[in-house]
Amino acid sequence: GGASPPPIGAVSDGISHLPAPNASGGYEIVPANDLQVKDTMKFDFSTLSPIERYKLISSTVVPRPIAWVSSCDAEGRPNAGPFSFFNAFGEDPPVLGFAINDRRPGDRKDTGRNIRETGDFVVNMVAEHQAAEMNITAAEFRPEVDEFAEAGLEAVPSEMVRAPRIGGS
Repeated sequence: GGASPPPIGAVSDGISHLPAPNASGGYEIVPANDLQVKDTMKFDFSTLSPIERYKLISSTVVPRPIAWVSSCDAEGRPNAGPFSFFNAFGEDPPVLGFAINDRRPGDRKDTGRNIRETGDFVVNMVAEHQAAEMNITAAEFRPEVDEFAEAGLEAVPSEMVRAPRIGGS
């Protein structure tokens, strides 16, 4: 015997082990004890570009909740944007995390700039009836554009931070 392979989905030494697609190209859930070493694909993340890593992770880690983050810039202009790399990581203290990737190298998103400037934001959850509005806020608007107005969203005052909440979410 040699060493056992890492469990499916595990990452060790920068290599992700994922189930191999079935004959039709899809994936199926298989009990862990039925998997064999030959049923895995290995990805060496050190050889992948950031966009390749993003595409791989975002297409295999599903479903993912979406954080619809609202913020304000230093002048008080509201901003809203969806982030699909989001999750809860603890309850005491409460910890939420979301990834704000640059649009392009050196071109930061308004949400990240606003949070760095003001120190506050609101994580809203996307209600199903607001999917179209959420998609509007995903567009690349200039910093001075109010995404709330563009998407027809109601900006509801927050109680503890300056950033507004998104009404109906």
